[in-house]
This record gives sequence, structure tokens and C-alpha cells, in this order.
Amino acid sequence: MKKIKGILLQSGELRFLDELEHSLDKKIPALEQSSTEKFGFKHQNNHVTHLLLSNCEIEVLPGAIANLRHLEVLHLHRNLLKDLPVELKHLQNLVELSIGQNPLESVPNWIGTFTNLKKLYQFGLNLTEIPKYIFDLPLTHLALYMNKIEKIPKDICQLVDLEEFAIGGNQVSQLPNEICMLPKLNELSAYNNKIETLPECIRYLSALEKLVLNHNSLTELPETLGELKNLSILTLNDNQIKEIPESIMKLTSFKTLWVHNNPRLQISAETEEFLTQMIASGANIKF
Repeated sequence: MKKIKGILLQSGELRFLDELEHSLDKKIPALEQSSTEKFGFKHQNNHVTHLLLSNCEIEVLPGAIANLRHLEVLHLHRNLLKDLPVELKHLQNLVELSIGQNPLESVPNWIGTFTNLKKLYQFGLNLTEIPKYIFDLPLTHLALYMNKIEKIPKDICQLVDLEEFAIGGNQVSQLPNEICMLPKLNELSAYNNKIETLPECIRYLSALEKLVLNHNSLTELPETLGELKNLSILTLNDNQIKEIPESIMKLTSFKTLWVHNNPRLQISAETEEFLTQMIASGANIKF
């Protein structure tokens, strides 16, 4: 073991940090566990547990990163990486991995071997499909926004622990029925796609609190939308919706409801009265 800034670390981990600091030409600060800083490393029991390296213009990641066997959180988004070193696959304690917005020539399938991975962020990578290995991971958070994905596979139902799914800024035209089989899904963000309809089975997403569907091609909404008792944020602006289902009046926990910029939208007097009352109670309603 050796010390860095008064912190005792394994020599292999210290060697990696030395190499990285040399390549970046700047020091990597040690952060407190409670810190919200986005650059630096966190440690516990003489091991590096968090490595936060976003927006660092990193072109090559030293292979010595394999020495960080206790690493749980790795942020590499918004760098200049063209590939990920194969040594990364030795980091089997990873719980959170963010590699978005890098000019990666390919995303390695060995990410599927991270059996402890809960949060995966692969945004802005020009993906044309959702990698199959994703469906074998125990994910709770999955971010795939700003890609070129056209279809959500039926295999999405395998992610039974998924709580947050961000698929905005793609070319998806349909939400499959299988997405309704995600009992823990709390947030679904699918803005700026080509979605035309919502599945009737959306009623089964009983944990859903946030549904973001603005800037799509929606023309109608299912009556079953009103069965989402926990829904508090719903954005439907900039679509082609013709009417709001009356069942929406069952949802009294709204904090945000946006349905503006739907040029064909006609709202019944009863629904308008309901929305006006929600505004009076402090809700952020736009129609």
C-alpha cells in the first residue's frame, strides 16, 4: 500500500491514478463519499470505489484501470474515447457505468458480463438498436437517449427491476406491449421520437410517476391512462392529439401536465374545468 494525499491505497490502484494524472496533466482530487462533485475519485477501506471522469477530453484510458477491482461507479461520459480498454471487463463490482457521448467505434458486448450493474448510461452513441446484452443485466436505470434506435425489442420485459428508462431523442415509432410488464417502472422518458399510439396495457405500469412523451406523433390517448394512480408528471405537448380521455380526471395527484401545442386538440368543458381546478391548486398545467 502507498499513500496519495494522505490516503492509503493499494499500489496498483495508485499506479493507475498516477498514469491517468500524467495523461490528463492535472491532479485527480480525492472526494468525500457525500460529495456531489463530478470530477475526482472516492475511496473506502483503502480502495477506489468511485471514479468520476466526465468532460475530461480523455482519448485513451490506461489499461491499469484493471487494478481498480473494487470500483463501483465509473463515469466516462463526454470524452474522446474511440474504444474502451478490454481491461475494463475485470471490474466486476461495477454498479454504475456511464459511457455516453464518446466517439466509440463500437460498444463491447462484454459489458453484459457486469452481473452487478444497476445503472447503465449509453446516450449519444449513434446506436441503431438496443444491444442484446442489456437484457441480461439486473438494471434499475437505463439511459439510451440521443441515439438512432428505431425499435424497443420485446425482450425489454426481462428488465423486471427497471425503474427509470430514458429512450428520448431516437426514432422509435411504437412502445411494445411488453413494456407494460415492468412492475417497478417509475419513470419513462420517450420524448422526441415517432410514437403514434400508446398500448392499452399501460394501465399495468402501476408504479409509473413520470411519463414524458412530448414531440412525438401521438394522435390519441388510451382511456386506460387514467388508471395510472401514481402518475404526477405527464408531458404530451407538441403531438397531434385530438382529445384528452375523460379518465384523466381520475388523476388528482398531477404536479405537471403539458398538452399544449397540439393543434387538433379539443377539450371538453368538463375536462377544462378539471384542469382549471388543478391549476388553482398549484399544478403546472399547460393546455
